[in-house]
Amino acid sequence: MNNPGFAYRLLFHYARWAYTKCYCRLFEVRGVENVPETGATILVTNHQNNLPDALSILFATRRKPVFVARADFFNTPTSNRLLRFLRILPMYRGDHGRESLKKDLPATMQELSEHLSSDGTIAVMAEGSSAPRRDIRPLKKSWARLAVAHQAAREEVHVIPAVIEYSDWQNWGPDVRVNFGEELVLPESADTSDAQKVKQLTDLAHEKLSEMVHDDNEIAIWNCQNTKKLVGRMALWKILSFVALPIGYVLLGPILLLARYRVRSHSRTDFKSTLQIGFIILGTPFWLVLTLPLAFLIQPWLPVVLLFAYPLFLWVFARCIIAWRTP
Repeated sequence: MNNPGFAYRLLFHYARWAYTKCYCRLFEVRGVENVPETGATILVTNHQNNLPDALSILFATRRKPVFVARADFFNTPTSNRLLRFLRILPMYRGDHGRESLKKDLPATMQELSEHLSSDGTIAVMAEGSSAPRRDIRPLKKSWARLAVAHQAAREEVHVIPAVIEYSDWQNWGPDVRVNFGEELVLPESADTSDAQKVKQLTDLAHEKLSEMVHDDNEIAIWNCQNTKKLVGRMALWKILSFVALPIGYVLLGPILLLARYRVRSHSRTDFKSTLQIGFIILGTPFWLVLTLPLAFLIQPWLPVVLLFAYPLFLWVFARCIIAWRTP
């Protein structure tokens, strides 16, 4: 968790480029100066949009935080290894059974605590589950217990609120904004129990996140302002699209069709962007690997060309699609 390997770093750089340059029309970060460069840090965020929330926080700061996810996702050895490789730990809840709460939850909390003690960063989607809505729902308290426990052990921990907002939860090419607030001051009082401190910190975080989040009208205005700034650039991409889109559909056809089918067949709004990112951004490298042997049979030098051409075409194709979706 503390020292990501080469494979993780390689995936990180590819995913950051693909998410911020191909998926998002605009990726904006505010208040990053509020995130300390060193020291134990807990990023407490809202949770509007499933996977994009984690990616937005991950790429908004240099701290490379560790995340938690529902323990259900760790049920198989393969998924367990994959998620831990991605620096995601299982979080257990009441519906996972008493045995899990007694045995497995403390193990996760211990791992998170050790990560903080080594000056690591944790990102917690404190609402617990994603929902495409602007207001802040009641927050879970596990992260607050970690913070209070570190305070009790005289270990410094920074608690930073963060709000992630989207102009669109479903379609490719949203404007995405991450706003980091000022550090939350943990309550200190000799007469206050740890349980009371946890509640006070949770309430403080809820209050701050509620102040930071914007309503539909404010997001629409922000989105409209961005559109005006990008109008010239979008016009150029539309012109280029008459050449780029046909090539893109040929090179990425199976991936695009699979993503379109899965998105249309899924009922949850906040999962549609997750499926697009998963199938298109993460599916493109796998599709490239499958096409390389065929390309080699056609011309031995063709795989080298494809290795450079695929990322370029993915970027150009994505920007052209975004341009046509811009009013």
